[in-house]
Amino acid sequence: MSALRPALALLVALVMLAGCAGMMPEPDRALSEYESPLIDDAEAAIAVDDLVSATTLLQMAAMEAPEPASTQLALEAAVLALALGDEIHAEKLLQANRRGGDARASALRSMLETQLASDLSEAARSDPLARLEGRFSPRIAPWHAEWLAQAYLQSGQPLAAFDALLMPTQRAGSIAIRLRLEALLWRSLMQTPIDQLTARRESLINNQAAAWLDLALGVRANWLDTAAMRIHLWQWRERNATAQLLERITAMQRAMLNPPRKVAVLLPLSGELEAAGEAIRRGILAAHYASLETTRPELRFFDVGPDGMNAAEAYQQAVTEGAGLVIGPLAKAAVNRLLSTGPTAVPVIALNRAEAATNQGEFYQFGLAPEEDARAIAALAIERGHQRLLTFSAADSWGARVATAFTTAFEEAGGEIVDRGRFPLAQEDLAEPIRALLDLDRSDARSERLRQITGERFRHEPRRRQDIDGIFIGAFEDSARLIVPQLRFHRAFELPVFATAQSYPNFESEVANDDLAGMWMPRLPWLLNEPSDPLDRDAAQQLANALPSFRPGPLTALGIDSYRLLYGIEALAQNPALQKSGATGRLSVDGDGRIQRQLPVVQVTTRGLRRTNNWLP
Repeated sequence: MSALRPALALLVALVMLAGCAGMMPEPDRALSEYESPLIDDAEAAIAVDDLVSATTLLQMAAMEAPEPASTQLALEAAVLALALGDEIHAEKLLQANRRGGDARASALRSMLETQLASDLSEAARSDPLARLEGRFSPRIAPWHAEWLAQAYLQSGQPLAAFDALLMPTQRAGSIAIRLRLEALLWRSLMQTPIDQLTARRESLINNQAAAWLDLALGVRANWLDTAAMRIHLWQWRERNATAQLLERITAMQRAMLNPPRKVAVLLPLSGELEAAGEAIRRGILAAHYASLETTRPELRFFDVGPDGMNAAEAYQQAVTEGAGLVIGPLAKAAVNRLLSTGPTAVPVIALNRAEAATNQGEFYQFGLAPEEDARAIAALAIERGHQRLLTFSAADSWGARVATAFTTAFEEAGGEIVDRGRFPLAQEDLAEPIRALLDLDRSDARSERLRQITGERFRHEPRRRQDIDGIFIGAFEDSARLIVPQLRFHRAFELPVFATAQSYPNFESEVANDDLAGMWMPRLPWLLNEPSDPLDRDAAQQLANALPSFRPGPLTALGIDSYRLLYGIEALAQNPALQKSGATGRLSVDGDGRIQRQLPVVQVTTRGLRRTNNWLP
């Protein structure tokens, strides 16, 4: 039954009373000049969001008003009926008033036809609605602005939606209307990319639009900090928004930062990856018990190793049991298989990278890939002014991946890889490939030819190539500790050496410091023994108390951060510029759902690791 039917009986009775009174307005008066207690009552009903009564009252006013007011009032009643979702009644009023009225009536017809057109998508409504801007009475203008803004949002134009809503929101005649428009305006600001918000703000002086942009930029910058958010909202409330909107923002932040009630963790707790899975599990549990959050999720662990379930089955069972988020799996093959099953029903924080980037819903990819280290250290080399480098990497698939990642990042930043060398893993004496890479063999060959030509014997000092200003090595610790001393021996002692974190042991070593002195590399904050976040400090203490002999390395830090991401992963995904401090670096989420890590840089010295002020990339 239509929401308007109870009011229509009142309409009939009131019309009969109006007929008995014999009161008729003067003919040919414009609506702007036409006054009626019924219009006043309709406006009062709109102010308290009683659109059913307002629709009825406008129809009554239309029945006693002259043209062009009569047609316009009837069409305004149709707009309110449509706002109530009563398309049938709105269509009847539109058909009954196809003719008559003035320019405002014509604009109302166009707006109703656009909204009622079943063959138009939401996105396709924006252009016809935009052409009608400024043609409506204050009673109807809020609905035009709302429908126009919705069309802009559907067509991917959130800033246009903001522009359409700004003035109607400020001029709203009732708190009910203002709250509705504010909510839509806020949605438009939250959907606008940060760089567009910033650019628009920089183009404005301190006006009302600037104030809204300041609110949005501050909120999005402080999503992960509840105390800073409270201060920002309090300062802004002094000048602008309704208390209800600010309370809604606080509630949104609270909901976004709280984890689901149940979280499933898919790890290999048997088989060849058991040790890795156990290290991550310990990190997750340490973070869980160290957390100071008032709400902590219930954790359920699934073994997805050879003695357990496959990842896809474990995921489905976790969802069936009510998990609101899944951490894992760890193995790359398992991540790819889970992705291949299609969109996931609940968010996933996978602990490895898929073979290809994906923006499949809330499927986040988190790992400690050495390629990330290689890209980070390439950025450092460029930042320090090095333009021409050699690469020297292990002759296996790992070495090839790392060298390729470094080369790509270095060349994209404007650098040049002059030459590439590879070394066999099983060989301790690397003099031959190092001499070839540094062109020392050619220096010896030139000396020998000169001796043959002149017949003279003279002292020869091999001279390395001079067209480079640094070397990148893609090597694990054992190989790196062979390579760096031999580079020094072969006259490359003054060249800076760049490497990934895998070239240095997980725990600081005096012997490694002597062998690798001078080498630059990224380092996990967790392994610098200076955790600044309370969660990291307390998690480390939890592990020390529970497992005194256990030395938590990178995978434990990965576990800690996967738990940390339960609080705020959605906010990070919505704002790629936002960062969260973690045990594995400063964390952010890119547009493909990949969790990126900004890493601190250290230089190895004989006295220990020297921390720099650099964070890469």
